[in-house]
Amino acid sequence: MLVKISKRMIIGFIVFLCVFMVSCSTQLQLANMTVSQLPDNTEPFYKKLLVKKVVGEETSDTEKFFVGDRRINLFDLRKSITTSISKTNLFELSDLENCDYILVPIVFKNTFTGLYTITTDLGILYKLVDKKSDKVIWESRIISTDTKSISDAFVGAKRMRLVQEATLKENSKKLINEMAKIKLPKE
Repeated sequence: MLVKISKRMIIGFIVFLCVFMVSCSTQLQLANMTVSQLPDNTEPFYKKLLVKKVVGEETSDTEKFFVGDRRINLFDLRKSITTSISKTNLFELSDLENCDYILVPIVFKNTFTGLYTITTDLGILYKLVDKKSDKVIWESRIISTDTKSISDAFVGAKRMRLVQEATLKENSKKLINEMAKIKLPKE
């Protein structure tokens, strides 16, 4: 039995495939990249903090850099950091004029490997600067890694989104945990 395939069927299949692939490659979800609780027995600092724009080795006016063939929006990365700090109430977010401290995040490592099993490594150097003295009072290199396989998501674009979200969430959690241990200078 021979099936006759018309141009209309081929075009319909291509349209279906395109719609399917687009629906699977969604934007990173902020809720999946943030943390909302401080470590146990940790009190907020009751100080004001400004989180500077995230920079990396290959930044441009569009605030994007390449991770393999995928782009990560540095604005979204900053948003995940600020949202995590805000949700945990570790610091009160502020502008440059009113802040006590400035957090400077610098991306130094961002690798992407794999096809069926995708692994990402994200390294961010964080510096906390006392605004009054203009001195770095705390510095930490935080590296986070996550892996997603075909069993986590069949479509590669979704698998890539999931691994990026998990890596960013792990990095934010490590940041909050380390910042909670900081001994701020007395006034």
